[in-house]
Amino acid sequence: HLCALSRLIVTKRLHHFLDDTTAICEYPMTKASVLIATLGGQPQVVTFALDALLAQNEEITAVYVIHLSLDNLRTRQALTRVQQEFAGDQYAGRRCRLRRVPILLAGAPLADIHDEAGAEATGQTMRTLLGDLKRDGERLHLCLSGGRRMMALLALSAAALLCDHQDRIWHLYTPDAVRQQAAGGALMHVAPAAGVQLIQTPIVPWG
Repeated sequence: HLCALSRLIVTKRLHHFLDDTTAICEYPMTKASVLIATLGGQPQVVTFALDALLAQNEEITAVYVIHLSLDNLRTRQALTRVQQEFAGDQYAGRRCRLRRVPILLAGAPLADIHDEAGAEATGQTMRTLLGDLKRDGERLHLCLSGGRRMMALLALSAAALLCDHQDRIWHLYTPDAVRQQAAGGALMHVAPAAGVQLIQTPIVPWG
């Protein structure tokens, strides 16, 4: 009877372990993720951030670039420079697609964020993009060092509402000397010794 009881206890514990393992396997942690970057007139912000993530062995499958109207020459030139890095949906020999996300107000590209309507349109763009990606099960990296400061603030607000603890928000630190050399996309990539690095920004998701 003692032997039978021992077998029963072991069997129950094994079933409990298998149930726990199954539950874990139902929600796998995937390394694949996407990068969301705000863009102004400095295209190297996007590639510096992406290079840094790849150096951390992150598997980035897509890059979403959020920008204001392309009527702005600097923004248009910056986007063109970034697009050149993703020819054929490839980046540095890896499969990685680039998608642009224009900020729209009443269906038209927003020229600048100079009033509450522009701020609301920008916030809605951020919430829609992040919400869609999270519903698709994506893990997100956000680099908010490019473009208008208001774009970063509204992206942070959307991230607090929609992101979870798998997601990351980054500030791109670029030494002054490198920033001057790379201005306007003159340099799109730098060596690790240049001192460019991503600094994780703490955030507590609301959800």
